[in-house]
Amino acid sequence: MSVISLRYLSRFELITVPMFVVAITAVYPNIFPIAAIVLVGLIATLVIKNFDLSQSIERKTLVKLLLVSGITLIVCAGILKVYAIDTTESIIALSSFKASAKKTVAAGLSLTPFGIAMLWTWRSKLPEDRGFLLILGTAFIGSIFLNILMRLGALNEYKFFFTAGISIIAPAMVGVERVLLKTNKSRWVLLGILLPLLAGVMLSYAIRRIPKDGSEYLEVQENSFWLTLASSNPDSDWTKLIRTETPVNTILVVNHPEFHTTSFTGRTLLAPSEGEKYHFGYNMSSRTNLVKLRGYSKQLFESRYDLLHSIYSSTLSTKMMNTVLKQLKSFQRPLAIVFGPNDERLFLHWLKKLNVGFELFNDNEERIVYFIP
Repeated sequence: MSVISLRYLSRFELITVPMFVVAITAVYPNIFPIAAIVLVGLIATLVIKNFDLSQSIERKTLVKLLLVSGITLIVCAGILKVYAIDTTESIIALSSFKASAKKTVAAGLSLTPFGIAMLWTWRSKLPEDRGFLLILGTAFIGSIFLNILMRLGALNEYKFFFTAGISIIAPAMVGVERVLLKTNKSRWVLLGILLPLLAGVMLSYAIRRIPKDGSEYLEVQENSFWLTLASSNPDSDWTKLIRTETPVNTILVVNHPEFHTTSFTGRTLLAPSEGEKYHFGYNMSSRTNLVKLRGYSKQLFESRYDLLHSIYSSTLSTKMMNTVLKQLKSFQRPLAIVFGPNDERLFLHWLKKLNVGFELFNDNEERIVYFIP
């Protein structure tokens, strides 16, 4: 009877796996449940080996693993509490029956073949060599159940499908190779089938993800690191001027543009460039992204938009304009305020009257960039 000693487990199981769980929790809290399941799979593997007639496990090994696992989960709970639960509005709930049913069908169609292939690998291994397969299998099955049963903010539970695939793909491919790819001909046939199949699946998914009411694409010049709008675009001159003629710490104030101004100016925005339509690239509203998912303060987000709307208001009193200017100066950074063709310019006229700042750009009164040092 062989004995699994602490020496055998010290490097990978007792150090690497807990570090992996903590790292995943800190970097991507949404996937913490899967990392924790990997830890549970490791413990389950050792317990199962303990009941195997051919192997025995030292009691102190299991005790130390349980102790390390407990400490790991406590550390992760602290990380989740401070950086996720207390700072975001992300919703965690159970999926409805209809949503669970749809996700079950999707999981069955997409992942069952990989599960079968992993079983081929399992059958080809000796019992004492199946430990890593049990850990990956636990992560695979756990990922599927989490996807089916949970509903996360912004439907983020789809990422559990990713972790299921990551967990199973390597052992599944070993099984496929040993059962189906015994000859070069069979390998070429499989490659010829998979390439168009995967291309078709990915293209159909990408097409369905394109928003029907998205903003139009922009012609750009890509002959340098910095993106520049094509010269025919009316926003080309002022975006380039801000990028090249203002300090790098300048705050850009622009009223709901229909393109990603930061990509063309390289400057920080007072408030996200939330247009009436979703921008191509990151197909999600800024409020959902920043407040619900990334932990920015709801009050801070709303106060920035209130300030933005005040700058372009047509009903500001002198007292309110003084308050707006005081708020802008509180950032203690230069400001570049853009007034487009349809923007109200009451605040701009008031700034000029007080000689606060100066015009950095004026396109025949169509577009004006006002700079406050």
